[in-house]
Amino acid sequence: MMKSMFKDSMIIMWKEFKILFRDRRTLFMMTVFPLAFLPILFGSIGYFARISEKANTPSAIIVAVKNPGAAPSFMKILRSMPNVFFSNSVEPVKDLRDKKIHLYVEFDKDFEGKIMEDGAPSIKVFYNGAWEQSQNALKIFEHIIDSYKAQILDIRLAKRAISRDYLKVLIPIFVDRSTPQERGGSVAAMLVPYFIVIYLFSAALSVGLGTTTSEKEKGTIGILLVNQVDRSAIVFGKIVYIMVVALIYVIFTFIGMYIALKNPSSSMIMGGKAALGKIGFLALAQLFIILLPLESMIVSIIVAIGTFSKTVREATGYLTPLNILVVIVGIASMMANFNVSWWTYSIPFVNTIFAMKDVFLNQVKFTNFILVILTNSIITVLFVLLTARMFNNEKILFRV
Repeated sequence: MMKSMFKDSMIIMWKEFKILFRDRRTLFMMTVFPLAFLPILFGSIGYFARISEKANTPSAIIVAVKNPGAAPSFMKILRSMPNVFFSNSVEPVKDLRDKKIHLYVEFDKDFEGKIMEDGAPSIKVFYNGAWEQSQNALKIFEHIIDSYKAQILDIRLAKRAISRDYLKVLIPIFVDRSTPQERGGSVAAMLVPYFIVIYLFSAALSVGLGTTTSEKEKGTIGILLVNQVDRSAIVFGKIVYIMVVALIYVIFTFIGMYIALKNPSSSMIMGGKAALGKIGFLALAQLFIILLPLESMIVSIIVAIGTFSKTVREATGYLTPLNILVVIVGIASMMANFNVSWWTYSIPFVNTIFAMKDVFLNQVKFTNFILVILTNSIITVLFVLLTARMFNNEKILFRV
């Protein structure tokens, strides 16, 4: 009985594959698209990020100054800077908002006098927080202020015959013990799980509805049911078919991401080649073991909903909220840089994303790993049993 059921399931699966091989558009989206799209996507993001950074770093800083005569020593430093230019703006605050100048500086009226008397005069710097060039100009100006402060401090210490070394209470030395691979892995852990889950869901959605609800619309499901084939074998064959197709999507997505990581343009957003060091054989094995139950769960849910729905439109309506939920969970997990409780690994979709993060960060816990597999596997079994019952109930299968 089981042998016959398995044989029938394989026949159903190969029937679906024959239909798939005739669909060039789907084959293109499965194989060529991720290989080209992901490198282009991340390469473009990295390229435009560099262009934006370069464009928002002003080559010349235009500054309007109030009371320049009150601070001749500071103005001397400013005038010696080759990239600092002065504006005779009548309305500096307005010009700053209109992005005509980068900074507006107001010196204390008795600036130099307070400096000579070992006082602390004020210097007010106005900038445009909504303009990145103004923010970058402010950072440069802060370095100029620090340099001026250091000069004044040296003069005051020299007056009192005190060495500057006297102020060195301690010498901090900061050593980053992480490797480039670990730093790249943290970036990959933020992005890769999200894209894999989205690709898995999208792949299973397009293929899953095509082999369930679409067959009901075309009327071909009836032809299949009149044959002497166990209906549970039909369910199993379709689920295995969709799982294999979704797995092919994942494999080509992995290859596409590998190519993207090899591209120097992606180093700004994905850690570049450094992230590749985190994707070794053990990590790949762990990712595969995590993704298999996730893929099974997604496929079983889609097949169950596709079996219940009368039309593709109805099935899409049921699955759209789930699709949105997956996207929200993925985006939220990208921003989550904190340790989560053990019960988080029992929440569908959320558990897989955090488990994949653990793989990339090399902090996999056995209990959490097993909990993810068990949770997704139990949900898969429940939906497979539900689908099998619906296939054996013609009132649901052919409901009007």
